[in-house]
Formats: sequence, C-alpha cells, structure tokens
Amino acid sequence: GSSAPVSAAAAAEVATRPAAPPASTDSVDLRADLVVSENDSLVWASGNVIIERSDLRATADSATLDQGREFARLLREPVIEGRGERQFTLVGTVVDLWSKQQKLERVRADGEAKVTSDSLTLTGDTIDLRFVAQEIDRVFVWGTRGVADSPSQRLEADSLDIRMPGQRLREVHALGRAITRSTVDT
Repeated sequence: GSSAPVSAAAAAEVATRPAAPPASTDSVDLRADLVVSENDSLVWASGNVIIERSDLRATADSATLDQGREFARLLREPVIEGRGERQFTLVGTVVDLWSKQQKLERVRADGEAKVTSDSLTLTGDTIDLRFVAQEIDRVFVWGTRGVADSPSQRLEADSLDIRMPGQRLREVHALGRAITRSTVDT
C-alpha cells in the first residue's frame, strides 16, 4: 500500500475506526507533529505524540499503532499514565501495549523501566503489566535487579512476580538473591 502524510485529525479518525463494530465505546485520540497512515490500520506518529483513551494517556516522541493486531509501540521517552481508581505512571526506553477487543491487556516497558503509584514504586530493566477487566492483575519485573519500594518495605530480587487481583496486592514471589527490608513501626 501507499503511504501519505495525513493531518492529525484525519489520523485520529483512522486510528479510532475499528475493522468490525466496536466491542466498547473506547476510542483512541492520537495527536502528533507528523502522522502517516497506511490502509486505515497502520499508523506512524512522530514528534510530541499523545495517545489518549479512557483508561490511559501515553506520550512519546514516536509511536507505531497496528489496529489489526491491536498493538502499539512508543519510543523515545515514553510515558504511560494509567487512569481509573488506582492510577499509575510507567516509563521505559520502549513501551509496548497490547489490547484485545479494544480492552488493554498488557503493557511492557523495556530499558530502565519504572512504575509509580500512590503506594508502590517498581524498578527494573523490564516491567510487564498484565490487565484483567481494565485493572492491573499481575506484574513481572526482570532484567537487572527488580526493586519494589513502599513506605514500609523494600524488596529486591533478580525477578519479581507480583499477583494483584482486583488491583490489590495478594502475593509477591521474589526469585534469585531476594532481600527484604522493613521499616520498624515505633
């Protein structure tokens, strides 16, 4: 297919047009300095990229969106801000997002990854968030040392597997040279 520059407004329309009737009322608003669209399903955006959905806001210098695969990749200082009852911010060198039927299923940050929420900060080379019903359900941290920091505890390990159904912490599995430190309550 051919590629042609299109206006940000036209690209936003292309980015939100589903191949089949939408499974939800979610839509995607895409803004950038330059947007190129191919066959109404592949979109490349460059310069001051902002992607907004009801469940998140993403910013980066560059982005690629594949509507058919429901996949997006953000490059060069990407930031994902999760919206909802338990908000979070995720950063990394590269951030990939996967959806199914327009519902966010997975977000992975590679390279100096960090997730911050009101009660926890996670850092590691790679952080992989898995979603169920639009809420974080499980988190994997690996690569360099994975660190989970909260006001009362710090946990370090080669890898972390955090299970949090309903976006509430239930289990943490720390694998490889695990160390935990707690603040004494006085």
